[in-house]
Amino acid sequence: MVLPLALIAWLNLVNADPMIGDYSRVLVLLPVLYIGYRYGWRGAAVSISLIGLALAPIHIGHWDIPNARATTHMLFALGSMAALLLGAAMDAQRETSEQVSARNRELQDASVALRDAAQRNLRLEEEQRRRIAAEIHDELGQNLTAVHTRVKLAAERLNARQLGDVTTSIYDILATMRRSVRGLMDSLRPPVLDEFGLVRALREGPQHDLVERAGLRHEFDLYGDPALIAALDEATQIAIWRIVQEAATNTVRHARATRFGARLRVGVRGTMALAILDLRDDGIGIADVTAASRSGHGLQGMRDRVLALSGAMRTTSDARGTRLHVLLRQAV
Repeated sequence: MVLPLALIAWLNLVNADPMIGDYSRVLVLLPVLYIGYRYGWRGAAVSISLIGLALAPIHIGHWDIPNARATTHMLFALGSMAALLLGAAMDAQRETSEQVSARNRELQDASVALRDAAQRNLRLEEEQRRRIAAEIHDELGQNLTAVHTRVKLAAERLNARQLGDVTTSIYDILATMRRSVRGLMDSLRPPVLDEFGLVRALREGPQHDLVERAGLRHEFDLYGDPALIAALDEATQIAIWRIVQEAATNTVRHARATRFGARLRVGVRGTMALAILDLRDDGIGIADVTAASRSGHGLQGMRDRVLALSGAMRTTSDARGTRLHVLLRQAV
C-alpha cells in the first residue's frame, strides 16, 4: 500500500498528466483487495481508511481542483470508518445471536432431558403401584380370604357356645379390612382400568363411587370416537385417569360442591391425536390457585404429570366453582 501512495505523491510533484494520476489511484485498490481477501472486511475497512487519510493532504496540483479532491478523499475515509463501525456492530449482533441460539438449544435439550426423566419417573411410579397392588391382592387379600374361611368353619362352634356375637364382630372387621384393601388397590392401580378400559373406569370406576358416597352428583360425558381412546398409549390413559381421580378427591374433600363433572373429548388434528379433558365442580372455589398448588391440593402433581407428556393445563376458580382444562397430544 505504501508503493501506490508514493507513486501518487511523485506524480503530483512532477506535475504528470492528470489521466496518469487518475490511473495511479486505482493502484491503491490492489492492496485493499488483497487485505480484504486475507483478513476480511475489517482489514479492508482499515486499509481504505488509511488510504483516505493519506491521500487527503496531498496537493493534487494540475490534475483537478485540490479542495475537491481532498474533500473526496476525506469522505472516502469517513465512509470507510462508518463501514468499519457498522460491520463491528453487525458482527457483535451476530455473535450475540449465535450465543442466544446456543443457549436456547441448551435449554431445549435440558427441557427434553427433564421431560424424559419425568416420563421415566412416571413409568417407574406406575410399575411400583402395579407391583404393590399385586402384592396386596396376592398376600393380604388371600390372607383375609383364609381368615374368613376359618371363621366360617368356627362359626358353628362359637354359636354352640353362645359366642355368635364374636363371629359377627369378626365378620365386621374383615368386611372393613376388605373395603380398605379394595380402596387401597383402587388408588394404586384400579382393576377396572386394566379389565374394562379407560372409558368405563371413568364412568363407573372408584372415583364415581367416591363422589356418590359423598352425596355429590357424578357426571361423565365422552365426545369423539372411543376407539381413539383405546389407541392412546398407556402413559396418556393413566395420566387422564390420575388427573380425574385427583380432581374428584379434591372436590370431595375441599370444594363443598353438589356435583362433579368430567368431560373427555378426543379427536385427530393432522398427525396428532388430541385428548381434551374438562373437569369442573360447583363448589366454593380456590382463593389462590398458585398457593393451592404448593399446599398439597394435588394441582402441582397433576400439572407435572401433564407437562411430562408435553401437554398443557389451565386452572380457573371462583365462587361458582373450579375448572381444570387439560390438553394432551400424541402422534398417530
